Amino acid sequence: MKRLLVYCSLVTIVSFAICFFFFKMVNEVDPFQKRLKVIEYCSDNHEFNNIIFIGGSRVVTHINPKVIDSLTGVKSQNISITDIGIVEYNMLLNKYLQQHPKPDMVFMNLDVNMFFTSGPLYNICDFVPYLKDTLIYNKLSPYKRGYRSKPYQYFYLLERIFASTDFSKSKLFDFEKEKAALIDKAKTYSDFDPRKEDWSPGADDELKTKVSATCQQEGFDLLQQVVDRCKRDSIDLVFIYSPIYYEGKNFLSNFDEIFNRIKTISGKNNIPFWDYSNLEICKSKEYFYNYSHMNYKGAKVLSLQLGLDIKKRLDKKNFIVKSN
Repeated sequence: MKRLLVYCSLVTIVSFAICFFFFKMVNEVDPFQKRLKVIEYCSDNHEFNNIIFIGGSRVVTHINPKVIDSLTGVKSQNISITDIGIVEYNMLLNKYLQQHPKPDMVFMNLDVNMFFTSGPLYNICDFVPYLKDTLIYNKLSPYKRGYRSKPYQYFYLLERIFASTDFSKSKLFDFEKEKAALIDKAKTYSDFDPRKEDWSPGADDELKTKVSATCQQEGFDLLQQVVDRCKRDSIDLVFIYSPIYYEGKNFLSNFDEIFNRIKTISGKNNIPFWDYSNLEICKSKEYFYNYSHMNYKGAKVLSLQLGLDIKKRLDKKNFIVKSN
């Protein structure tokens, strides 16, 4: 019996070590290392931006601040992280405002599948190293036990070492394709990471089934908190909905229900809602690599259109570019 226990312990230790070093090799990063540059920017930087864009992957891959800045003459910054929802949106805004001069405008990209508060923890391991920050902890921990429970955090860190968490990083272990999909990362600007991928057979397969987006009332309450914070600080808040391939609206069975709730909050609070899901490019797979994400071609079109629309709004408000 004693030999069996020793044998099992050795196998476990060796397996853990192999998985740990495999993870480091394919990810080129220590799993316990801080890696969310956006949070570090919000926490440690103090520069002034006229405009900030908040969102998940559909801001990271779709909105190019360089295009916006060149068209409007203002300074803008993406503060967005892939695979996050309204809980993290709210945290990012508040952390940014804690350290930075308030921006003139906040553009928040809303998605119908972002209003979960107790739902998936796709990238909890990325957030764990930042939970010592009081504001970050207070904004995340009430909603998800994984953010306030040490045992849960250690469990997810172990899962990360075995490469079975952080959804977008572990799919099919296809790390080389993921790297190839980035367009000259050295030339990215303000956390804009466009994708070079084209529409794939897998994207077609995804549209053949219907799923329901997870949402809770608390998610919409948090959106109202964002609205109230911007009103309190006299920040011009604009909701945007990034393009999706037109058949994608049928992929989510409760798309219309959630979309209408967003419109209701927008109307009740007199918040402009710029819906780009009906642009002409939404009818062509050429501009997408799956139903909800555009490739670099689509990102160029959206960034240009968004920049022109922002310029019109600034002109209408007799906006004077100021610096800090």
